[in-house]
Amino acid sequence: MIELIEFADQLNNAKNEDELNQFVMAALAQVGYENVVISTYSQKDGPKLLFYVAPDGWDKTYMEDKKFFLIDPAYKTQAAVWDTHTWKDAFSIETSKPVQDFVNISEECGLRHGVTASGAACGLKINLAASSRARHPDGHERKIMGLTSLLAAGYSHKLSEFHRKSTKLELSPQENEVVRWILAGENTNGISDKMNISEHTARTYIQRIMERNGLKSRLQIAVQALINGQAQL
Repeated sequence: MIELIEFADQLNNAKNEDELNQFVMAALAQVGYENVVISTYSQKDGPKLLFYVAPDGWDKTYMEDKKFFLIDPAYKTQAAVWDTHTWKDAFSIETSKPVQDFVNISEECGLRHGVTASGAACGLKINLAASSRARHPDGHERKIMGLTSLLAAGYSHKLSEFHRKSTKLELSPQENEVVRWILAGENTNGISDKMNISEHTARTYIQRIMERNGLKSRLQIAVQALINGQAQL
């Protein structure tokens, strides 16, 4: 039984990604799951690992030797839908020989049960796959689907929070003043007047801020500056 208040308190107490990962592992350990893979996934690039705990050598087998990420039905399913599902549900959809080989080798390595859930952070879909070496009773996977969903959602929320805190705009003193005037609602002409610079120079400052910080508009500059408390209105 998940104590939601305690769960939320422990999640909110995580101060960085290492503590967040430890929280995930501790929560899974309570229900007999000792492995986890947290990643993003795309059809083009396959999974990009954010954090994992798996049997020795499994990451190399999965990513390099056998390239199982190309045919892994659990992650293919998760790439297309958001619903939490057990690995068995995903495996039952496709029974080709490569998938059967994947299942057999997974079990030999000690990955016998699994549940996969989704969240969203930093503009990316996050997949959290929990697995166990132990042979749990029938139906055990379905019993932890709620916990897995909470972990995926909580992990994604905290990761977004850490990301926002760690992505302060890189600004020179002049650029910081430009951002202050953007927040005050000034257009390029207004910024040039306030700073006693040409409109061309004002536009150049704004363009440099966007390029250096991966932003695409003045609105994004303003939002990021406000989130991080970098400029005062």
